[in-house]
Amino acid sequence: MSLLQVKCWNQDNGCKAILSVEEMLDHFYGGCVHRSTHCPKCSASVLCKDVGAHRRSDCSTHKVPNQAKHQKPSEGYVQKAMLFLLEATLRERVEEIRICLDRLIRDLTTQCDSLSEESRIETSETETRTMNEARITRVSRSRQHFPTEVDRGDQVSERIDDLSIEVSQGVSALSEHIKILQGDTRRSSENMEQSNIEIKRHLSSADDRLEGVLKTMKFLKGVLGESMKRVTNNGGQVSPNMADTILLGQNTLNITCYEFRVKGLNELKKAVTSETWAVQQKDPVYLRGYRIAPGLYLRKHGDSVAVHLLIQLYKGVVDEFLQWPYCHDIQITFMQSSSDRRREFPNRTRRHLESFLRPTELCNRARYYTSFVLLDDLERDGFTEGNELCVMWELLPRTSE
Repeated sequence: MSLLQVKCWNQDNGCKAILSVEEMLDHFYGGCVHRSTHCPKCSASVLCKDVGAHRRSDCSTHKVPNQAKHQKPSEGYVQKAMLFLLEATLRERVEEIRICLDRLIRDLTTQCDSLSEESRIETSETETRTMNEARITRVSRSRQHFPTEVDRGDQVSERIDDLSIEVSQGVSALSEHIKILQGDTRRSSENMEQSNIEIKRHLSSADDRLEGVLKTMKFLKGVLGESMKRVTNNGGQVSPNMADTILLGQNTLNITCYEFRVKGLNELKKAVTSETWAVQQKDPVYLRGYRIAPGLYLRKHGDSVAVHLLIQLYKGVVDEFLQWPYCHDIQITFMQSSSDRRREFPNRTRRHLESFLRPTELCNRARYYTSFVLLDDLERDGFTEGNELCVMWELLPRTSE
């Protein structure tokens, strides 16, 4: 927020300063020569630097026009807007931390399962080795009780030697396998230690980020409180209509969808045939805090009609708290009211275009997106009903270019 650039509240009195939020507070209350106040005698608005001359002229000169319509919002509504945005930011950060921790826990669980399986195999092989050693013992004991006859003794001796060789080979192979398992177990332990270090690092980073957000929230709350006291002391009021509009802008920060109907398709197609293009645009609505007038742009495309997305940004009451330029992608969904059939049509926003900058006048120039869908395809698939088209706009998360 400290990097946000804003215009001086005395802009209507001639001040052209554009500074950060922190610098603007010092400028507005300390260094702005265009700041006005009320004459204690006649209650007229007079620039602070002209108060003396105004009083000497018996309150007949140096008056400035009535600025009531430019008065700043009261402490309650501006502070609610700031705290609402900070709360949304905090929720996003907490969700990111939760996702990160869930992923690390899943990785740790997988490694623990792998270690358990390796431990089970090692136990099984230890039991096998014990059984082989028992076989060797039994063979040795049997050899001691064999008859002393030479021929039979030689045969038994050869058999014992063969069994001893087989057992020795089995024990050697088992020892090699145990060494491999020990190496795998050691590596798994090292990986587990590394995972624990990574978890601690992420937890530490999450704590630092949360602490930073809380410090920023406390700082902005103090700045807002001080500035609102000064505004209140200077007689700043906000009209009921403006208050309702500010609350409307705040309450739509999480609204991403807007559904509307395009009526008179036959008339629009006739207009495209005669004029090569036609437009149907709805009144501005608030989506994710932006004040947007949604619509469709129809143009001639061969023997058919191409349907494009049309957007126009209007100046809103919470623009100073939003991301600019506007960068949300938009997905249009054509729907059948009689069934659940839908056809989704995503559109990518090119944020560098002038139409997506923050509006300085009432609204920016309307712009249509280059991607399109043919109206003939929509009609063939049954998405046009009763000379109407049911459309839903959805603002997707912003993307980077």
